[in-house]
Amino acid sequence: MARIKRRQNRRLFILQIVFVLMFGILLRHLWDLQIINGQKYVDEFELRITKTIRDGNLRGNIYDCNGEILAYNTLVYTVTMVDNGSYASGRERQLKLNSMIYKVIRKLAENQEQLNNELKIAVGSDGSFEYTVTGRALDRFKADVFGEADPANLSEEQLRMSADEMIRFLAGNGRFALYGEGKKEYSEEELQKYGLPKEFTQEEVLNVVGIRYMLSLNAYRKYVPVILAGNVSEKMVAYIMENNIELPDHVWDTVKTGMVQYAQNNAVLKDMEIRMAGKTGTAQESKRRPDHALFVGYAPADAPEIAIAVRIANGYGSSNATAIGRSIFNYYFGIEGKEEVVTGRASSATNIRTD
Repeated sequence: MARIKRRQNRRLFILQIVFVLMFGILLRHLWDLQIINGQKYVDEFELRITKTIRDGNLRGNIYDCNGEILAYNTLVYTVTMVDNGSYASGRERQLKLNSMIYKVIRKLAENQEQLNNELKIAVGSDGSFEYTVTGRALDRFKADVFGEADPANLSEEQLRMSADEMIRFLAGNGRFALYGEGKKEYSEEELQKYGLPKEFTQEEVLNVVGIRYMLSLNAYRKYVPVILAGNVSEKMVAYIMENNIELPDHVWDTVKTGMVQYAQNNAVLKDMEIRMAGKTGTAQESKRRPDHALFVGYAPADAPEIAIAVRIANGYGSSNATAIGRSIFNYYFGIEGKEEVVTGRASSATNIRTD
């Protein structure tokens, strides 16, 4: 019995020594983290998350001695982007980000707007990629790409990486995933769904990768926007505003289903020869005047070719706007001719209020 007790005490003693050693190691690492290298880690973290952006301040109007304006401020629009979305998977994130960027850069090019690309790579005169910086600036750029606070931590392979190799790395499946994510390339269905091409031009690769690189620099502060273009036209502003709504697919599917079912049960639309989607409404401006009549719709429901919005000021009931929408659809799809749609006389209105 005494022998068993001695054996148990020896085991407890060994365990105590192990715990003391582990606690000592933990204290040593905490001392290193907080006291010895604490400031170094703080500085490295600040370097990762801090970005300096220079922007001109408003200076106010400047007048001459006669009170005439010499210089004044004008309103300018800037296109910015943040990666603050929620995604079902890493693959969906890559597809959505690349799709959004691709559509914006194409629209910027179409409107002849200047894209802001901070990637230190450009297309050379020989058609290959080349770095736009050298020396310490190039090492700093590579350190940013590989997430290193100090360029001295880069491997020899990373330091020697050419501009072409860097673009292949950034566009590859493991980084910004232009052609596929992980071990699987994007399918035709995925490319079609997100509006992405099977092949990008050199300029498109450079621009998509460049914006993804800029977003990656804000990985620790995703709420900080990346500037894609400055002083853009109102046409570009309208495009951004019209395409700024990001809703999950199931939400859009619910909206579409509801609009189709509404059209199928609406007295004015249910007998139409084409399958369409629509929604009616009224807006009250004053109790002394009739309501405004509203209708929106698109057709065909499964593969839309045309979308319309009808508003009749003080048009009484929504069915009046719906009747006009029906005539527009019928004329567009050749169901009714011009003579049947434009009769030269007013149609009989419904839901007229006389009070």
